[in-house]
Amino acid sequence: MQASCVLSPQARKLSLPETCGKSRARPVEPDARTHMLLAKPIAPTILRLAVPNSTVMIVQILIGLLEVYFVSRTGVDGPAGVSPVFPLVSLVVAIAQGALGGGIVTTVARLLGAGRIGDAGEYAWYAVVLGVPLGLATTAVMVALGPTLYGHMGVSGSALEIAVSYSFTIFVGAVVIWLFTS
Repeated sequence: MQASCVLSPQARKLSLPETCGKSRARPVEPDARTHMLLAKPIAPTILRLAVPNSTVMIVQILIGLLEVYFVSRTGVDGPAGVSPVFPLVSLVVAIAQGALGGGIVTTVARLLGAGRIGDAGEYAWYAVVLGVPLGLATTAVMVALGPTLYGHMGVSGSALEIAVSYSFTIFVGAVVIWLFTS
């Protein structure tokens, strides 16, 4: 025996079709990863998910500390030469992470959430297609205009030589910066 279907007054006004007698589709079984997130204990799951990000952060901190250590051993001119380059490196990293990286990660996450895994893999390659030319352009601009820019910032003498050398060392690898942060 089928139960009678009662439509609300709002549904009657909108003349919605009756759905009482129709069978509903069975919910899709979650995959193993979704099951882990929903059913396993929360603390071990969060710790397991945090390990890759924590590892990257620790490596970045260690690289920064090593860099500071070596620059500090060069005397007063070392920090004076590195100081004008650092904001430009930070700007490139912020643009690469925020603009390119944020857009790619968001798009890939949306596609994965929609179950379009093949498309997500394809979009990940866009980070490479965009990151390589942007990295090469960053390298070209900073190698060509870096010394003039640092001179306009007031850097001169030995500090300018160190700034140009440090800038060259960092920005020759701009493609890697763009690829790793996107």
